[in-house]
Amino acid sequence: MKGLMNTNSEEWRHECEVRAVANMPLQKRREFLADVQEKRGLDARLKLQEGLTKLWKTKNTTQMTL
Repeated sequence: MKGLMNTNSEEWRHECEVRAVANMPLQKRREFLADVQEKRGLDARLKLQEGLTKLWKTKNTTQMTL
């Protein structure tokens, strides 16, 4: 993250959610993503998955499974 971000913004909420999901065990992560899709739609799930992929690439972690 570069610069300051409004902690009341949607962008901030999304980044926090991505970090929280990234720390979940694999099965919980899959369940959470399925719940997001059911409650918020496929676009929301894909946005979250994109955020996770970006985070993992940025952190240079080992390949993680969605």
